Amino acid sequence: MQQNINQDKVVQNLMASWQASGLKQKLIFTFAIIALFRLGAQLPIYGINNEVFQNLASGNNLIGFLDMFSGGALGKVSIFALGIGPYITSSIIMQLMAVIVPALEKLQKEDGEAGRRKLSQYTRVFAIVLAAFQACIFMGFMAHTNAITAGVNHTMFYISSVLTLTAGSILVMWMSELITEKGIGNGGSLIIFVGIISG
Repeated sequence: MQQNINQDKVVQNLMASWQASGLKQKLIFTFAIIALFRLGAQLPIYGINNEVFQNLASGNNLIGFLDMFSGGALGKVSIFALGIGPYITSSIIMQLMAVIVPALEKLQKEDGEAGRRKLSQYTRVFAIVLAAFQACIFMGFMAHTNAITAGVNHTMFYISSVLTLTAGSILVMWMSELITEKGIGNGGSLIIFVGIISG
């Protein structure tokens, strides 16, 4: 009898903390963002023959490895093909630059929260530049492997695809930051984890 009363109290305490902490809303928000990420990973870019690139990815260890991190988005040549890679690369480069460049080091150490926010803004801008650069290289590779379908205006297709891939990468970066701010855990790590699990 006493054991049942103690179990009821434990369950009531757990339910009260579940409601009070806002954990339920954070979990729902995190799962909703992850669902949007997985949906975007399934939307292919128009004008690409996915079978050509998937055959290439299955025979190439490096492309297969990158495809695993993107949760299959790279192999499908989806709008999220670049994934969160440019943002992570940008973060690493900015952290290394903060050690070398005195102005960035001052922002990181002496200027407090405002300096860190400014450094985060620089990281985002650099991530956009990296995403555009990687999208250009990726689309050049697509043209080299004859994965672009016939009947497409190559110049306009190239420009629109680079813009789409860059925008997709920016959207993934934004989703990861939303998870970090309003959801559960580190958004970037969670998106990489979900990509590996789904891959």
